[in-house]
Amino acid sequence: MLWATRGATYLILVFSTLNRLRKNGNRLRDRQSTDDERFLFCLNEACLLGLTGFVVCAMFLSLQQYEVLYFLLLLSNATLVFGTRLLGSAQPSPGRLVAPFGRVPRSARSLPREGRDHV
Repeated sequence: MLWATRGATYLILVFSTLNRLRKNGNRLRDRQSTDDERFLFCLNEACLLGLTGFVVCAMFLSLQQYEVLYFLLLLSNATLVFGTRLLGSAQPSPGRLVAPFGRVPRSARSLPREGRDHV
């Protein structure tokens, strides 16, 4: 049972980081106007490729206590934090909230009618 928990933790850590790196890379690719944004885009892509390569190699090798995974996760999360700070918050503005089935979220109900989007 313990091995299943460890496996699930590994999958969640790796794939959530890969997904966030992919989304952050798309946002940074659209805004490469300054040197900092270009550097963060290159660093983001390097982390994405390194982590993907590690996952592929880990399928064929036994790398349970190999520290490179932790360094890659640390570097990836630092890249995500700096990318989010540079590009601004990833949270949508309250005027752009869209709810399923045409319902308006509570946070957007106080907005004027033209500020809401409907599905």
